Amino acid sequence: MTPLQNDVWVPTIVAVNGMCVAGGLHFVADADVVIGSTNASFFDTHAMIGQVAALEPISLLPRIGLANALRMITLGKAGRLSAEDALRVSLVSEVVAPDRLLARARQLAAEAIKVSPTTYELSKRVIWESLELPLGDAMQKGWEVLKAHQAHPDCFEGPRAWAEKREPQWVVPDGAARQP
Repeated sequence: MTPLQNDVWVPTIVAVNGMCVAGGLHFVADADVVIGSTNASFFDTHAMIGQVAALEPISLLPRIGLANALRMITLGKAGRLSAEDALRVSLVSEVVAPDRLLARARQLAAEAIKVSPTTYELSKRVIWESLELPLGDAMQKGWEVLKAHQAHPDCFEGPRAWAEKREPQWVVPDGAARQP
């Protein structure tokens, strides 16, 4: 359903304007950046209608913590989080006026596509994988990915481009170079 659930590891920005309810929370949980308009609100109605609230709250745990996930399923509509509350609990990273939401999402997307696709995917994968490992194992896995990537062309291109004050030309997974 979401890019992450379909093994798609590109930068994902979610912009919420209005209600984000139940299954819609999947997109928030899997996003890299979530922004909300001041009109945004977030809640989970599963338990209110006799459905098990499992996938959404479980996937939100790393983002909002146990207390906030339990609050959402316990209170349903009465536990609705405003955009400001969502910012406070780290469900969103930014709140903007509704008329600025789409422009801000596009601005963030324009910045996100500047990163090395390979480096981004490796970073995102190792971060998500770390959630399932003890800290020592996660750090070891991160170190292994970091060391293995040191031979990748992007590892050299980034610092070189920075020193030469130019945009980097990243290698995309099919082997071609890409400029942002």
